[in-house]
Amino acid sequence: MKIFGSVYPFVESKETSLKLGRHVANYDFFKALIRYSSFDEFHIFCLNVSHYNLTKNRLLQEDIPQSQKSKIKLYLLNHLVDQIRIQEYYVFHLGGWGYFFPGLVYLRNKYAKNKFPITGLIHSLNGIETNYHGLKMCNAPLLPYDTIICSSKSGQKVVQNIFSSLSKTFSRNNISISFKGKTTIIPLGIDENFLNKTGKMESRKSLSIPENNTVLLHLGRLSPQTKADLYPLIKTFRRLQDNNPTIPLSLILAGGASTSEKTLISQIICECGIEDSVFLITNFDDTTKKLIYGASDIFVSLSDNLQETFGISIIEAMGSQLPVVVSDLNGYSELVSHNETGFKINTLWTDTLPTSELADLMNFDTMQLMLSQCMVIDTEQLFDSLNKLIEDNEFQKTIGNNACKVVKNSYLWKSIIKDYEILWEDLFSQSVKLSEHVECPENPFRTNYTHQFSHYPTHILQSTNICSLTDAGQKAIDTLSLPLPYTDISPLIDNTLALNILIKTSAKATQVQEIHKTFGQGAVIESINYILLWMAKYGLLHIINQEGDSKNTSQMQKATKKQESEIIAVTGMHRSGTSSIAGLLGKCGFSLGPEKNLLNENKPKFDNVKGHFENHSVVMINENILQKSNGSWFELPQQNNLYKAGEALAMHITSFNNSFEGTIIKDPRLCLTLDTWKQFCPRLKSVIICFRHPLGVAHSLKKRNHFPLEFGLNLWYEYNVRLIDSIESIPVTVVNYDSLTHNLGNDLYNIITMLKSPLSKEKMLCTIEGFFDSSLNHNKYTEEELNEVPKHIQELYTILKSNSVSSPTLTNLHDERPNK
Repeated sequence: MKIFGSVYPFVESKETSLKLGRHVANYDFFKALIRYSSFDEFHIFCLNVSHYNLTKNRLLQEDIPQSQKSKIKLYLLNHLVDQIRIQEYYVFHLGGWGYFFPGLVYLRNKYAKNKFPITGLIHSLNGIETNYHGLKMCNAPLLPYDTIICSSKSGQKVVQNIFSSLSKTFSRNNISISFKGKTTIIPLGIDENFLNKTGKMESRKSLSIPENNTVLLHLGRLSPQTKADLYPLIKTFRRLQDNNPTIPLSLILAGGASTSEKTLISQIICECGIEDSVFLITNFDDTTKKLIYGASDIFVSLSDNLQETFGISIIEAMGSQLPVVVSDLNGYSELVSHNETGFKINTLWTDTLPTSELADLMNFDTMQLMLSQCMVIDTEQLFDSLNKLIEDNEFQKTIGNNACKVVKNSYLWKSIIKDYEILWEDLFSQSVKLSEHVECPENPFRTNYTHQFSHYPTHILQSTNICSLTDAGQKAIDTLSLPLPYTDISPLIDNTLALNILIKTSAKATQVQEIHKTFGQGAVIESINYILLWMAKYGLLHIINQEGDSKNTSQMQKATKKQESEIIAVTGMHRSGTSSIAGLLGKCGFSLGPEKNLLNENKPKFDNVKGHFENHSVVMINENILQKSNGSWFELPQQNNLYKAGEALAMHITSFNNSFEGTIIKDPRLCLTLDTWKQFCPRLKSVIICFRHPLGVAHSLKKRNHFPLEFGLNLWYEYNVRLIDSIESIPVTVVNYDSLTHNLGNDLYNIITMLKSPLSKEKMLCTIEGFFDSSLNHNKYTEEELNEVPKHIQELYTILKSNSVSSPTLTNLHDERPNK
């Protein structure tokens, strides 16, 4: 598979207007690459979540075939190392050369499955940080096929001068550095759709420009610091007007501009007295830009700034069939053939500067302005060239047509992408042949924060530190919800891993090294440590030194005590007295856990006036198992589906086992899920089965849920059979709810005695006084009425009454039940 990778942000801005050439060139290149190249996949590593979303949204809006869009895979930067470890990349190409290129080289050499070539494109080369980037490139262990792509010979020469200067400077201190890669030249381009020029009259009408005027255009940032001082052009335009009184002239000044920059230009225009002839158009979109080119006759760009290495606007103007008049400077010089596709205007500069020693200290914009203000444009030559074009319309058209042909032959993205692919194919072939040892030093320009600032905090996390769960951590487990991390931190917080760590610490306070051993090795440990510290920061964990403190020792003892206590499950078919039994046991000293965790205890209970006594977590886990099995408490799923769903909820049952501060859990749904609880809740040591006359249950369900009697009877049977299927190898106590009415004292005392309660019978009766109300058992049925129900239900009821739930008779019975 042929995979393209990139780190540099080809998408840097929400704006598509012409404000910064690098933004335009990089994004247009990327769109062309997706549309025209032969890659199977494009892996783009975004700098943060905001940049990820920006890139995704911009690409979704682009008119690119879906077949090509589907090849794009966006990643966050923190996935870079993992991906270069497992993928065999064909090339990594960057929309710049200084910021990401050297750092990527170190990672490639250290981790990459194959030593793919890295290429990067130059843009401006005059920044204060340029020498710093050059130093990083010279120091980086580049491979022979790593390549800087220059858009012009002028730019290539600057890059070579930078590397040469650095090498000479450091050699004086006996330090040997050099650029070990290559440089080559591939120009920028424009899309062929740009050649579909908007009609002149239509464009001028849209922009309110006189139809019969000869229109000169300057298009580019309207800034003397970053593009050009427009004073020479505006003064020359006034001369042209004076020299051609019979030819109406207009000047369009178009580009990105701040308020102060627009004010400055307006002042120059007023000074020259040409307000009625100049159209100032700023901060426009691509549609308006095409209208501007369509409305114009001659293009003028007199850059006096060192930051230009190419000139996209020159190519756009030439593609719009405009003759171009440009300063003979930087990359502009290579785009124009003098007197054939336009004119190059001579420039004059200096080889010394009064502030050269201050270059490393000065404000960058100030330095740029200072440099450009001594770059002289030959205004006499400018006047003559423009005058020639203005006076000779046929010559003007010939030059414009020649310019357009050059663009079609040399500067369309479709052909430029082919040039890139030819280069990458050659570089990839070289990378395959490389057999020499690849240098893998540490990156000296990477700031090692944890080393350099290690003395700042009181303590550093150690493998012997102990992590214990807090109440907030337990709440996170119960609700399956962590605090919301900041957007750019969220990729580092693996929710599943974090919850699993919390669950492990809920069993007992755990050393960091034990967490490492359980959840990860190698680089994963760094991620685990980050998550541990983040959870401690947000109060989910308490991290202490091995010796501990009194508070944490108490927490550890409490957790250990939880682990040693047994859990008794009270269950049975709905409406069978499980709530009464659970409530009575609670009165007798068997803990139901914190009252705040009991379901609906503070709400009216129309169906259980004394309370349900159900732990919220137990009910939620069982509900989730049923839902994941595509069922509910009354639409019973297949048993196999219940097993699979139960395994998916295993970690929540384990967490409950570790953290439950009680003895009794109660839920009728345990009849269906008991197998899963037995497997993942080792504290569950015994079961109390509550049963009731099947007609009593069926009539109660008819009243509460409007279920037909037959449906209620079948549900009673299925609950009890499934429960008995699950109680093998676990102690069971069977309670007949109907008998409690007349034998409460004896029956309950027998139960608590079996459960090893120290209460005497007299103390028990005193404790439960007033709690149990036999009148709440509204539907009481006799043995004779049992004949009204199907035989298999009669037989099961008889077995339950005989308290022989483990007998072979029951096993045979449930195997013979209808519709099993």
